[in-house]
Amino acid sequence: MTTVDGRTLVVLSAGQTRQAVDARSGETVWTVAGQGMFAGRAASDGTRVYAGAGDGNVYAHDARTGAALWSFSTTTRATAYSRLIYGPWADTLEVLPNGLLLVSTVTNAFALDPATGEPRWSMTGSYIYAPKLLLDNGDVLMFDDGGRTAARVDPATGQARWTAGLGARPVNTGAAIHDNIAWTPTTTGLLVALDLTTGSVRTRLQLTTTAYCYSPPVVIGDMLLVGDQDGLLHGIAVA
Repeated sequence: MTTVDGRTLVVLSAGQTRQAVDARSGETVWTVAGQGMFAGRAASDGTRVYAGAGDGNVYAHDARTGAALWSFSTTTRATAYSRLIYGPWADTLEVLPNGLLLVSTVTNAFALDPATGEPRWSMTGSYIYAPKLLLDNGDVLMFDDGGRTAARVDPATGQARWTAGLGARPVNTGAAIHDNIAWTPTTTGLLVALDLTTGSVRTRLQLTTTAYCYSPPVVIGDMLLVGDQDGLLHGIAVA
């Protein structure tokens, strides 16, 4: 969602089409087609809308009209299929507190200039699947699916302040934060609690051994909620 001239827009993807829809009326404000599928989440700074695409590129669009402003190729792969799977097709894009656009693939994360699309920094790793978290001081908590790690990253430089091993892949899960602890579920049902200041592992808890977990956790009050593919919802007291 983004606000343009006082109007709240919802940006969504259907097939190979990006659309901006008025949140109040459901009216289609603009439509962009022909860039390949996008199964992730777009981002906006109110001036531009940013979205990944199945053609291996990330695009910036005018938030009012949908007109393409720039594109950046996130991969050097050449074939259509390889550009899809090595591109940002499933990424949750983020506008960082310093205005840079963070976009990820299975091999790299890039911080791009919002006006030009020029890269400011990059990180090696598979940061595409797990949602990133913007922390209170402006740092970013990022999850490397391939490396099975979490890292607290300086958004100005891309340098990790710390990196912690999770022991399993955090595919699509991300983390929920409570009292400076990032609770991170993994696909194997292992729940890892990370100290956000030091990156140290506070605890590991095996929630299940019979099902995968792909859903992001939430914290309500002092209760952490985590779902799994057994059809179970786990409630863990984190106070």
